[in-house]
Amino acid sequence: MHYLRVLVALPSPSGLIVHDTGTSGWRRRLLVGLARRCGRTGHLLLLDVTAEAALEGQRRRRRTLRRSSFATHWRNWHQLRAELSTPDGPAEGWTSIRLLDRPAANRLQRVDIPHR
Repeated sequence: MHYLRVLVALPSPSGLIVHDTGTSGWRRRLLVGLARRCGRTGHLLLLDVTAEAALEGQRRRRRTLRRSSFATHWRNWHQLRAELSTPDGPAEGWTSIRLLDRPAANRLQRVDIPHR
């Protein structure tokens, strides 16, 4: 249902922020590809926290993963982070990629999305 809402919202002229873990390469590429097809730029904003902080956030939101699913997610996150530090990291069509730690995310006041 989440991605159906994204598909419906993409053609609209207003800005759009999509929440996703970012650890699934095919979903990242799908999102940026759909954005491009709709004349949008894609900007990837990633939150870098410890495993403990991620698990605590899941518990707070009452949206926990099975232990094996979280382990896969965490492995994929470490691979993505390693790729971000290489010169030809996962460009994948993104206009920009930003990595924020928790203190930087806490200071974030707003996200400006340019009009199309």
